[in-house]
Amino acid sequence: MFSQSYDGKVITEGFRMSQQLKTYLGITFASIFSVWSSYSIHVLPIETQALPILEALLDGTGRAPDQYRIAPYFLITLIRDGISLFVGADLQLRYSILVFDGFFLFLSALALIRHFNCVNDIQTGWLFLIYPFLMFGGYRPTASFILFLSVHAVVLIRKTSAHQSGAWPLLLITLLLSVTRADIALLFAICSFGVAGLGRPTQTALIAIPLIAQLLLSNLMFTEAEYYSQIFMLRDNLTLRYLGSSPITFAWVALLIRYWQPFKSFVSYGARESKSSVFAMIAYTITLCLIARPDEYRLFLPFLPLILWLYEGYREEVESI
Repeated sequence: MFSQSYDGKVITEGFRMSQQLKTYLGITFASIFSVWSSYSIHVLPIETQALPILEALLDGTGRAPDQYRIAPYFLITLIRDGISLFVGADLQLRYSILVFDGFFLFLSALALIRHFNCVNDIQTGWLFLIYPFLMFGGYRPTASFILFLSVHAVVLIRKTSAHQSGAWPLLLITLLLSVTRADIALLFAICSFGVAGLGRPTQTALIAIPLIAQLLLSNLMFTEAEYYSQIFMLRDNLTLRYLGSSPITFAWVALLIRYWQPFKSFVSYGARESKSSVFAMIAYTITLCLIARPDEYRLFLPFLPLILWLYEGYREEVESI
């Protein structure tokens, strides 16, 4: 009797480990596919012109505003130097970029599966398939790193709201986001408004940290960095030529037409249950239309964990009806 029970437990545990191994291997190869596709489509044809721009960012002499986003480029430098030291030869920049991008896309997928009940290993396939299309407005190897930080920012906001975590982890992730993309740090700072467990001093700090970081980076550390594009782009964006130049725009329009009623219902739920999150996403989108290109769809990846968080609550409400 005991032997049969023990054997069954061993078989079950072995099966679970086998499934986990398949998940890890699947996500690994999917990450390689996504980042190599992105690089091959968007960078490889112009690699001679693109890599010197990235080299300058790694050396601290690059253009604004990318130069102010020092955390991911610092990590890319560490990867390049570490692997070069290990193999005893200089590693080409493209490979350190691919390792960095693929590694954090892999970690982002695992974090989504772990922290959101509505996501499984099969559903993350959509992330890997769509990832190269998000780069049509300009490839950045930092997109997966920003997604990784964004997932954990949402998780920490949720834990703080449920009194499962204090404010310090959220402040630390905000600091890291502030030296990666200060606007994303502000996005989540606004999303945290009204969250139980966060007092006024903490919420003030969440707003102040990215603003102070941006001021220090632009006015003290990289004073020579010049913007490579115009600051205000609303007039160009109103022509819709940039949105029309990205194939994924037509996919979004098709999905909106097909799923308009569920989409409207979901937005209504979000506006009712989490006004700060919806406001933050709308404000962020308007800001991008003013000072960036809205066809750079990688800039909207931080919305993914926020939408998943809202969707879990929305699904529970629909199922209870």
